[in-house]
Amino acid sequence: MMRKVYPSSGRQLREGRCPSRVTLSVETPYGRTEVVEATFENSAMIGFLPPVSELITSLLYFADYRRGEYEPVLDERTIVYSYMAIDPKSVPENFHKTEDYDILFSRALYVDNAGDDYRYARGFTKRLMEQQVYRRWSHQGTLYGFTSYSNVTMCFGTFDCDDHQLSEGFLIHRMFDSRYYLMAIIALFYRATLLDFAERVALVSRRLYVDFQDARLSEQNIERTNLLRYEFLVFSNYWHFDELANKDEESEHFRMLSAVYDITSMKVEVEREIDKLNNSLHEYYTSRNTQAVNRLAFVSTILGAGAVVTGFFGMNFSNHFESVFFKPSPDNAWIHWIAISAVVGFCLFALGITFFLFSRNWQDYRSVLRGGQDVAPGVSRNAGARKPGRS
Repeated sequence: MMRKVYPSSGRQLREGRCPSRVTLSVETPYGRTEVVEATFENSAMIGFLPPVSELITSLLYFADYRRGEYEPVLDERTIVYSYMAIDPKSVPENFHKTEDYDILFSRALYVDNAGDDYRYARGFTKRLMEQQVYRRWSHQGTLYGFTSYSNVTMCFGTFDCDDHQLSEGFLIHRMFDSRYYLMAIIALFYRATLLDFAERVALVSRRLYVDFQDARLSEQNIERTNLLRYEFLVFSNYWHFDELANKDEESEHFRMLSAVYDITSMKVEVEREIDKLNNSLHEYYTSRNTQAVNRLAFVSTILGAGAVVTGFFGMNFSNHFESVFFKPSPDNAWIHWIAISAVVGFCLFALGITFFLFSRNWQDYRSVLRGGQDVAPGVSRNAGARKPGRS
């Protein structure tokens, strides 16, 4: 329980669940010298941050915690990675085969104080431990347990492990200190990365929602969405592996770690949300393309109608029609000028409509005029060059 270096409430101080006074002292030839003292009498939140003990803040001479110059890492979300070895001489014979051994392990697994029975309801705790305790080597007293806040290895004595001699170093502790530790780090890396992706998906979705209020997405938010999709693709195909080792025991270890950290379900959920973002972009571009085609059809109809009328009357009628509109006499010259005015007005109207539509929707046509500079709508070629796995 000493992973907590500050009380999260005054009740913990009243009930004695957290020390009310902590000192850091050193032993010298002249006696004990006190270096730092923390009493928690004036504990208060620093903004949204917890009241970290003065044992830490006073020793950080290079940073001021009250000004938020650094972020605390010791808090309630600390993962306890612990190793415990029981001396067989200190307990009754075959102690590792009794339920008392399971009770002891449950106290360590759920990071509780020692006790004579399970901390929680017996049936509930047993069912929970069936999912969170690895018992392949339980006949030798070796148990592995995993929760979202603890990772425990407990063994019964020290002994030769098959071909692994004790003189070479105790195998269980070597695995705890090397391979299983790396697995725990990798699992936490996966979880942290997926939590980061989940947060970024929420933020990007919020930005797109605000953009949709104006019925037009900004290029910056389109770039964020596509970059998020590309980075998740790199994480899924390059960094993430469901199976890290070829041995059954190690694979089973990692699957249990993935289960307690919800890695698989989180990955599926994030992937589904990113697909939804991608589908929303496709729907947006489909709608924009449809509008662009409709605008083009409208402009083409207006311009084409003028061309058809001009060609039809100019090429198929002569005689009296020609003498009135193309070669008028002084008596009917006013008809000629009215026709010219109507045609000029129609041309100006058609060109004005065309200019208005293109200028109003310039963003839809700008990438076409640039020609080959964009990899995807709104995403530059350098956007995908950032390093993956930023979390």
